[in-house]
Amino acid sequence: MNLKHIFFIIAIQFLTLNTVSANEEFQAANKEVGVFDGTILTIPAVNSKKQEGAYQDVKFKLLPDGKWELLDYKNRGMVDGITNVNISLTETFPVQGFLEVSGTHMSGCGSIEKVRHQLVGNTFIVSVDDIPYPSKPLTNDDWLVCPSYFPSFSTTISLPLYGLKAGKYKYIVNDEFSGVFELSSDN
Repeated sequence: MNLKHIFFIIAIQFLTLNTVSANEEFQAANKEVGVFDGTILTIPAVNSKKQEGAYQDVKFKLLPDGKWELLDYKNRGMVDGITNVNISLTETFPVQGFLEVSGTHMSGCGSIEKVRHQLVGNTFIVSVDDIPYPSKPLTNDDWLVCPSYFPSFSTTISLPLYGLKAGKYKYIVNDEFSGVFELSSDN
């Protein structure tokens, strides 16, 4: 086996690793696809005008007359207590953008569940969702233990800037914090 064959084998293995990685990314991106089992349609997230993913685990039942009956859904609130939002742009090409969001949960049981964003025109609408506590009705046998202090939080949100044209863009986080940044060239 010569050096050329070894290089060829390594190149094939490298390409295979990238394929697996791309497949994992595809599967992760499609976890929020609705599922219909013939009777029940389950939709992982439904957007409202103000918040992406405002309703989660939405279930509809197909009735014999072809109409749909809403069976269940969960409201997702946005995290309260955000005190600071900063944007950082890399100086490398392609430019990457990161929102650094920090604050204090307004209850000891606060927790960030999911961050969602969508680009509408030139505005990134960002929703930082919390997990409502309790997340299910409590019975007499359930315990709900939360710390007596209000924990601080910090999270970094990557904005999908790749492929955007040069220009000014705006971001809005939880309908409360906003800012503007500029891409000096096509990304």
